[in-house]
Parts: sequence; C-alpha cells; structure tokens
Amino acid sequence: FLEVLQRDKEHGLAMLWYGVTLVRQHKLSQAAEFLGPAAHYSPSLRPHALGLLGACYLVGFSELSTGGTEHPGVCRPDFSRALVTLQSAYKASPKEKGLLATKLLAEGAVALQSG
Repeated sequence: FLEVLQRDKEHGLAMLWYGVTLVRQHKLSQAAEFLGPAAHYSPSLRPHALGLLGACYLVGFSELSTGGTEHPGVCRPDFSRALVTLQSAYKASPKEKGLLATKLLAEGAVALQSG
C-alpha cells in the first residue's frame, strides 16, 4: 500500500487498506491519518473508511495519550466525534447494518456520557 501511496498520494483504496492494516496492528492514530483522507478522495469508499474511523474514535487512541499527566497509555474515546463520523458513514450507505449498529452504540455512549 505504501508503494502505491508513494506514487499516488490520493489513492483512496490504498489509503483505506493501509488504514485497515494499521488498525489490525493497533496503531489507531496512524490509521486515522489514512482513513479520513480515504473517505475524502474516494466517495465510493466513504462508508467503509468513515465506519472504521468512527470505531477508532469509539475505542480511543491509546498511543496519543501517553504523554499526559494522567495514566499513560489509557485510551481516550471521543464518543461525540465517533457519532458524527458514524452518522456520515451511515448517511453515505444507509443499508449497511454494521454501520447502523456501530452508530447506535455511539449514540448510546454519548447519551450515557452526557448523563
């Protein structure tokens, strides 16, 4: 994927699959750097890229929170950002049941968080 991206920095499919590879390696913040642009450059991939990006926001980016004053390595989910991202993904492909289920989880998380 990197070889393709070196030749074409806007290759949405390569961005998506490299993002998937990074998610599988638990490198969520790095994956987000590819999933967002994949959704932008390839509208047909938008639901998939945004769905996976939204899931990353739901679990948080542990590698981003390691330098803080609180517990290093603790995940910091962003439920609101996850919900907005998943709503966009679901709007792009409303027949995807997996997106609907993940969006509903984010809605529940936001509701619980806001009390």
